[in-house]
Amino acid sequence: MSDLPPPSTPAKGSPVISTPCPTPLFPSAFSRLSQPRSMAKQLEEASVGELPPNPTIEDLPKVVWKNRRFVQEDSLARKGAKGRKSWIRSHGMFFIELNHQDQPIGHVWCCSRCDTKGRPEFFSVQATSSAADHLRKAHRITPASQSSPSDDSAIDL
Repeated sequence: MSDLPPPSTPAKGSPVISTPCPTPLFPSAFSRLSQPRSMAKQLEEASVGELPPNPTIEDLPKVVWKNRRFVQEDSLARKGAKGRKSWIRSHGMFFIELNHQDQPIGHVWCCSRCDTKGRPEFFSVQATSSAADHLRKAHRITPASQSSPSDDSAIDL
């Protein structure tokens, strides 16, 4: 018998060398069941490619949450548009929600704090009152404060 350790365990003092597993090109069913990526993370990953000068919905990367599909509103060229001015902009992201044929069905705002926690909240932006109420109740953020004492402080009024 030999005094050498079995091949599966390294000898004392020798470094453990692991070979990386190749990343699959297509996600497996198990990876799709894992924790979904945040909206912000999906946007970050999608921003690597270049967009044409006046992109259309078809040109834009799609962001998916559960069975809903979105494109970032800021990325879409709108002639003469000045952008949204509401104070909620600094606490979230504006998206255009799409149907299964990539046609726009509405504009929504997504709370960044909730998205960071893996539970994004979406609000219609026809009026910003619902999003503002959410920021006030869930995060204690008001237009005057623009910040909250703590991420997890939430009160229901």
